[in-house]
Amino acid sequence: MSHTVKCALVCKDKQAIHAAIAALRLKTTQGTTHKTFDGKTIEGIAFRLPGWQKDVIIDAAGTAHYDNYKGMWGNIDELDEFLHRYTIETTKTAAMAAGYSVEETENDEGQTELFMTEY
Repeated sequence: MSHTVKCALVCKDKQAIHAAIAALRLKTTQGTTHKTFDGKTIEGIAFRLPGWQKDVIIDAAGTAHYDNYKGMWGNIDELDEFLHRYTIETTKTAAMAAGYSVEETENDEGQTELFMTEY
């Protein structure tokens, strides 16, 4: 039996959400009102992760709503990748607002490193 998962992912920064979606080249769903698989209506930003059959919807409170049917409709690692990118985008936005320039690189272990320099 499928059900929509509602978990405590908090993604409140709309600019960072859109930046993460763009950086990962994800497809967004038009509009702000979206229906979940179980028929609920949720207001928010909806996008489709690679290999997922259903959209992830992030509501105004920053909660992510999704249904990956215990991995059969989508690999949770793809959601983790989105959250990783969202965290980077949020950090970059905050650093730039505080007067830092930010350079993003990937180290030899494949980890993202952000280098910040004060203006």
